[in-house]
Amino acid sequence: MAAVLVVLAAYGVAFMALMRQRQQDISWFVVAGGSGVDPARIPAGLSIIPGVEGYDGLSFYRLALDPFTRKATDFGITLDTPPYRQQRILYPLIVHVLSLGRVEWVPTLLVIVNLIAVVCLTAGAATIAAQYGLSPLWGVLVPIYPGFFLAFSRDTSEIVAWAFAILAIRAFGVRQWGSATALLCAAVLSRETTLILAAAMAAAYAWQLMSRRQRSFPAIAFLLPLAVYAGWQLVLRTWWGTSGLEAGALEATVPFSEYARLFIESTARRTVLMRVHFAECVYWAVVVLAVTLGIVRTSTAVQWRVAWLAFLGLASVLGRDVWGEQVSFMRVLSDLYVLSAIVLLGAPAAAR
Repeated sequence: MAAVLVVLAAYGVAFMALMRQRQQDISWFVVAGGSGVDPARIPAGLSIIPGVEGYDGLSFYRLALDPFTRKATDFGITLDTPPYRQQRILYPLIVHVLSLGRVEWVPTLLVIVNLIAVVCLTAGAATIAAQYGLSPLWGVLVPIYPGFFLAFSRDTSEIVAWAFAILAIRAFGVRQWGSATALLCAAVLSRETTLILAAAMAAAYAWQLMSRRQRSFPAIAFLLPLAVYAGWQLVLRTWWGTSGLEAGALEATVPFSEYARLFIESTARRTVLMRVHFAECVYWAVVVLAVTLGIVRTSTAVQWRVAWLAFLGLASVLGRDVWGEQVSFMRVLSDLYVLSAIVLLGAPAAAR
């Protein structure tokens, strides 16, 4: 498939550039470092990067060694908020199973699994584009998002989560209810924010009931992912005394206030980072404007349009701890971007 080849070429170039920058050491993708790491006790095959405080990939590496751990500190690595990290269990669990207990394989497998997820993400997006009567090459629109390249470079779970989610959306489009429901459950266990898809489906289902319209999907399609999420959160609460949802709760701000602050500050463009922030703020303004113009006339199912509005609302209230962390907000906004792409694939050509 042409779309897959194009995307693999792009990620292949990114991988080679990163490896050259990182001294040909694939364990640098974990971004291990900081006070939560004991260099004397970490497993062989994991390198500490001098002068860094670590990143989220370190938690996925640690969980890939023991996915169902009940220890905050093990293998020389401390999980800062164990239930919050462990709620995104599926990516490290897949790596753990594939590693066959070989600890030294884990850094490589974290990258390989994300690369396989990129292929699945592209294939799903290309199929959705074809469902809308477009060339499958339009599927490239989803995986080329900069936030996914950032996730790929730091061993985080966004690509895996959205590979499952977009395959679920594709399956819903062809009325494959069983596989769609299972894939959505997998997405929820990879990244909890994808639960918004199930919540949007519940809202659309309720609206169809109240308006006495024909239901476009069975209730189990959203009830089971919601139940899976609630059940896993209950397990985490039993293990740690608090759930992942409670442990990772963010303080909400006035809608779009932090985006506006970052945009205004970045207009000075005095440093490289400020110029990058300015470009990213403009990028997001264009994306949201395009979707706003196309969302009314899009042929995208109503539940995915509701989900886009929900993701936009969530993004708008993110606090300074997200928007102020260099360029990491691009990774956090991957949910909103994928829904934006899906809405645009079904929108009129001008918006697309």
